[in-house]
Amino acid sequence: MSAEKETLIECWAIIIMLGIAAYMFIRSHKKVWAGSVLPLLIVPAVNIIYSPISRKVMEVSKEAAISARIIIYLISFAVVCVWVVLWGGKLPTGKTKYIYICVSILFTFILLLIFLRNLVLRPLF
Repeated sequence: MSAEKETLIECWAIIIMLGIAAYMFIRSHKKVWAGSVLPLLIVPAVNIIYSPISRKVMEVSKEAAISARIIIYLISFAVVCVWVVLWGGKLPTGKTKYIYICVSILFTFILLLIFLRNLVLRPLF
């Protein structure tokens, strides 16, 4: 199985798990926390949506496809960071708010590092 297909499967798994987490927050009447999961869905969703587009662009220019994907990843990271910080303002004050912001941004950053590693190292394998 190619690295891109594996990454898509991983993205779907992340979306399903975070969807379950949001559902559990809703069921426990913690709607603010359910909404806190939504920004974490952006990067996997962007990866799933852009993958078929990237394959078409890669037929024309491999460098353009890789550059576009990196730019899209950076934009999605910026959107997640802004959304997480804004949503963090709705959370109860205290350490929980700051832990949520730090962990959410770190999760997104590590996920993007994995995607970028797969993107850059793909031509080598």
